[in-house]
Amino acid sequence: MKPAERTGPTTVVRLRIFVESSKIRIERPDAGQTIIADLAKGVVWSIDERKGVYYEAALADIAANWRRMRQAKGIELGEGGAVSLKQGDEKKSIMWHTCNHYVISADGKTLLELWTDKDFDFPEKDTIYRFRERMGEFSPEVLREIEKVPGFPLRLNGFTYVGTERMMSVREVKTIERRDIAPEKFKPPDGLKKVVAGQ
Repeated sequence: MKPAERTGPTTVVRLRIFVESSKIRIERPDAGQTIIADLAKGVVWSIDERKGVYYEAALADIAANWRRMRQAKGIELGEGGAVSLKQGDEKKSIMWHTCNHYVISADGKTLLELWTDKDFDFPEKDTIYRFRERMGEFSPEVLREIEKVPGFPLRLNGFTYVGTERMMSVREVKTIERRDIAPEKFKPPDGLKKVVAGQ
């Protein structure tokens, strides 16, 4: 059965992302919220500046919780299925780059669409991909395919299926800057109350 196409409310969220080696920081300035993850240590911190607290959790626990939620709601993300990668035919111009189109599918359903310029690449993309997989957003099977795509993803459409309905999220890069990042960027700030997940 073809997934139902339904237009719902659209929310635009602007994020700032910092990546260095196995560490990633994602800021949402409008909400005063930040996520920091250290993949080498397997830990993630969720910072709520407005409440003056930060939450600490193991990446493995978050992924396990997300898998249980997916199973309970019937959400499909290509886990355990036959995942395939193919080059699409919908080119886009993004940030003055002519980008090729790639599609990752599982069991006949599109999971991801990516647009990249193979001559515009950064090794830090692997940290972004691994973070998404460790957080439970990508299945290991999807991760193996997305790592084959040449170039840095300047646009990524993600599709989630619940029963016969399909939901889409769109991420598009607006600016990229290479510079040194202070080590403090990848640690919870001083002065906030620590809350450990599960306690």
